[in-house]
Amino acid sequence: MSEESLDCGNVMTLSPLWDSGSVSTLISAPTETKLLQSAFSRDHRVTFARHPEWGVSNRMPDGLQGKRLLLVEDNADIQAFVSTVARLEGADIVTASKGEEGLSILSGESQVDLVLLDLNLPGIQGWDVLREIGDATDARPPVVVFSAYTDAPTRKRAADMGAMGFIAKPIGARELVNKLEAFLSQL
Repeated sequence: MSEESLDCGNVMTLSPLWDSGSVSTLISAPTETKLLQSAFSRDHRVTFARHPEWGVSNRMPDGLQGKRLLLVEDNADIQAFVSTVARLEGADIVTASKGEEGLSILSGESQVDLVLLDLNLPGIQGWDVLREIGDATDARPPVVVFSAYTDAPTRKRAADMGAMGFIAKPIGARELVNKLEAFLSQL
């Protein structure tokens, strides 16, 4: 077994392990978004290693396993981070950079278990997307607002408009997973 390692100081270590022709990516610390995205673009199987700062274990938790998420987020780095974390935890995630795209995906998707919705989007704002999802006559997926605007009036408005919850940005990988698992467990 040969091993190559890319070390970015105290930020992360990403080591491809080559065994029997299959490739694993061992992530041993919080990782940089572009490097995680790169691991997925090469279609690697990804597994976790224990790391005290991130609090991840070697098992795939059932909380996100097999769930389908829609992330409506215009920031490419945040989109890549959330997508990668969700995929690492076994979720299928679809992304949209604009509110219109998110609504289009929802109208064509047969199953979305949860929508993560940023409020500050180009074109149709997150508030308008939330209103349109709430006004839909067919089965609507639950929406969790995912925003850096964390003041009490924003949270209250989101709840009043039908959001099931709120996740504040910035957020770490483990906390994101814990919050997503908690929301999905309520469904």
